[in-house]
Amino acid sequence: ANDVCNRLTNVMMEQQKEETTLMLIKASSAFVDLTRQRQMEADLAQQDLLEAISRNKVYLEEHQQQWEEANQARQMELARAQEARERAAEAREREVEAREKAALLAMQ
Repeated sequence: ANDVCNRLTNVMMEQQKEETTLMLIKASSAFVDLTRQRQMEADLAQQDLLEAISRNKVYLEEHQQQWEEANQARQMELARAQEARERAAEAREREVEAREKAALLAMQ
């Protein structure tokens, strides 16, 4: 009877070991699957981030070009306005000189 009890206990323990091993294998497999899923999500998130960075870089390059073009146009406008002021000042000087000459001629 004792021998039968020992064998029964051994069978039960072996069966419990097998069940525990199967549970550990299932848990390990689930963990690996979850880890793979998390890694895929991380890879996708990283890819999205790299694409966003690339889009921002293109936007900034385009914006920089537009800003430079606008700045260049403003600089040209300022230069033209300065030239116009200088021409107007020169014209006023010539007008004053012409009036002075006319006044001198009128006095003679």
